[in-house]
Amino acid sequence: MVNNESQRGGRSKDRAAVISAIAALITALVGLAAFLVGKGKDTGDAALPGVTTETVASTTSGTSPAQAVQQTPQAKPLPAGVQLDEEVIFGEWNLDSVPPRKVSSEKIQALAGEMLYVTGKHVLAEWPGSTPPDKEQCAAQVSESGFNQVDDLVKGAIVCGRTPEGRIFRLDVLASGSEIRVHATVWTK
Repeated sequence: MVNNESQRGGRSKDRAAVISAIAALITALVGLAAFLVGKGKDTGDAALPGVTTETVASTTSGTSPAQAVQQTPQAKPLPAGVQLDEEVIFGEWNLDSVPPRKVSSEKIQALAGEMLYVTGKHVLAEWPGSTPPDKEQCAAQVSESGFNQVDDLVKGAIVCGRTPEGRIFRLDVLASGSEIRVHATVWTK
């Protein structure tokens, strides 16, 4: 009987140690994520447009992961006539929404690391110059040369486009390759 109690007491201590180790690991991962998001906030890199992360770390094993992270949207003043002006890492986004939404249709998506492809009524056109165009210049470029994709994107390239709801946008390419990262400006209708 003493043996069974010793074994149960040992298992309880082992479980507590495992739970504490898992809580410490989760806290460390949350801290790392917050550091990376915070670092991105300083340089303009944001994993999710318009969202910042604050971390509240605890050394007690009673802190749940849900209590460890709180997300708070940060509003930044936008220039007149602009509904979005921030960095975006391309996945499958619809730029009519603020912040951009991941959707299954009517989207712009990155393909092969150097190509943007659209579905639905989005239209894209690469800007031929190096000076960023304004809304009217982008609208003219899209009307003249709009297509469902742009290829061979490199850092410094500029892409103009029109959303399904008719908003004109400009994407200033910050990086391509393993991901396409842009500074997106979407003008209001």
